[in-house]
Amino acid sequence: MEYLNASVREVVRFAIASPGRLPRVVPQGGKTLVVDGRVVPAGSIIGMSAYTMNFSKGLWGDDAATFNPDR
Repeated sequence: MEYLNASVREVVRFAIASPGRLPRVVPQGGKTLVVDGRVVPAGSIIGMSAYTMNFSKGLWGDDAATFNPDR
């Protein structure tokens, strides 16, 4: 069952349902968000690319573009 769960998680990573931007709003009264030395004010809409994150070699290793449930 554990390998099945790992396989499903890898399918979700590999076959992105929404490859576009994933928007979020920086919350009011939360921690200050600093990205590359720049402060992002509360209330700002920010986003990240699911595709970029799911295939990042920095996060998933050199085989990021390979389906591998053993990660």
